[in-house]
Amino acid sequence: MLEIHQRNDINGYSGYLNEFGLSANESKIIEAFDNNKVIGFAIFMYHDDNVKIFYVDYNDDKYLCDGLIRTILFKASLLGIDKAEFLMSDIKLIEDLGFVQKGHNGLVSIQSIMNGCKSCKNS
Repeated sequence: MLEIHQRNDINGYSGYLNEFGLSANESKIIEAFDNNKVIGFAIFMYHDDNVKIFYVDYNDDKYLCDGLIRTILFKASLLGIDKAEFLMSDIKLIEDLGFVQKGHNGLVSIQSIMNGCKSCKNS
C-alpha cells in the first residue's frame, strides 16, 4: 500500500540539496513508501506566497509523480499557499499531468487543481 510521509531528518539528501543550492533549514522532503520501502521522493520549499518544487524522483511512474506533487500542493494549501512553481527538469511531464499550461512552469491556483480532483470522480 502506497504511503507518503514528510521526512524530518533530511541528512541523507544533502547531495540533492547541494545540487540545487538549497539549505537544509528551508528545504522539505516527502517520501513515498510501498511495503516499507522508499520508492520515490520530492524536494520542495515553502515561500510566503508559493511553494517551489525542485525535484521529484518517481522511478518513471507518472502516477507516483502525480501523487507526490499533489501531496506537496495539499500541504501548501493547508498553510494558505495557493501558488506553485515547478523548477524540475521534466516540465513536459508536469504539463502532461495538467499542473501547468504548455510553456509555463507556474501554477496560479493550487485550489483549482485540487477542486479538479472532485470533477474527475464525477466524470
